[in-house]
Amino acid sequence: MATGIGVAIVALACPQEEVPSWPAYVAGLIFLLGGVGAVRGVKGRMASALGGLICAGMASLGVFAACGRGEVEGGIPFLPASWNQGFGRIAFGGGACLTAAFGLWLFYVTVKPCKKK
Repeated sequence: MATGIGVAIVALACPQEEVPSWPAYVAGLIFLLGGVGAVRGVKGRMASALGGLICAGMASLGVFAACGRGEVEGGIPFLPASWNQGFGRIAFGGGACLTAAFGLWLFYVTVKPCKKK
């Protein structure tokens, strides 16, 4: 099911011209990897590698949201719009940094040597 959602996201993102299409492809890839991991029932190092790839994709989307040219919508009422933009970009950027750190840790778990008993 998740694989189908990922393919649908990529298919719907293709005709858009004013927005870059790579975030939609990354989102589709994230769903695709999650679906493959769930269907195959991966464990161990392969699960860590898939998790690292998913975290890398999510971190790239967070950096795109934090540093992109569009505006962050929503915010805290009674604050100026510029403050809300700053808080939103800090939140997206901080979340992207945490997700990237977790992805790096998962890649480390993937390649570290096994303990022999």
